[in-house]
Amino acid sequence: MKNQKPVTLASLSRDFPTGQSCHLWAAIQASSHPELDEQKAVARAIVKDLLSANAPRYLNAFYAQLEAMYPHRLYAAYNLTLCRDMPKFAKRASKKREKTVLGWVYLFLTAVGEAELLEAFEIAISDHLPN
Repeated sequence: MKNQKPVTLASLSRDFPTGQSCHLWAAIQASSHPELDEQKAVARAIVKDLLSANAPRYLNAFYAQLEAMYPHRLYAAYNLTLCRDMPKFAKRASKKREKTVLGWVYLFLTAVGEAELLEAFEIAISDHLPN
């Protein structure tokens, strides 16, 4: 049996690019949320909703890392008009869709600057993915 590299968010992002540009972080920065911490809380809320809708099997890992890193301020409310550029996904349950969602989460958290959350989330989910 070969030693395979663990599946990570970074590899999922490379292997299954969304092919869609997403300007959500720019929209959040231009929104009515002036403070960086508030903008990041909005970004976390969007990621939570995206995972909840499209890849629920990975939501628990996200919750666990958020609770560990942000015990008092996890999310912030956001205006749905910010999500006009959010990628659309097929209405079918598939590995490729989940991997595309996770690739998008990786790109978005990278843009937001949530490096610690991204690293912890990546470790948490890579442990649960098949090699």
